Amino acid sequence: MLIEELSLPINYRDPEKTRQRLEKALKYLISDGIISSWNYHAENPKLPSRKWLETWLRCKIQVWALAIFPEHHPSLLAWKEQEGRE
Repeated sequence: MLIEELSLPINYRDPEKTRQRLEKALKYLISDGIISSWNYHAENPKLPSRKWLETWLRCKIQVWALAIFPEHHPSLLAWKEQEGRE
């Protein structure tokens, strides 16, 4: 699940905060040049007006990314070096 991959906690008392955190994290990925855009998949079910968290957690998100060249992204090079990845 994307939320787990991004290490975002799920706020069951206020799920809107969880949704906002996910969307904010995706916007950061765009601003960092990691992805080029994203959106909710058109075939996702419509969210109910109340108690929508479980439905939303099953929604699909489409993500577009261009090829990443680490030499053009210093943050990726630093991560790679920090983790000992080659």
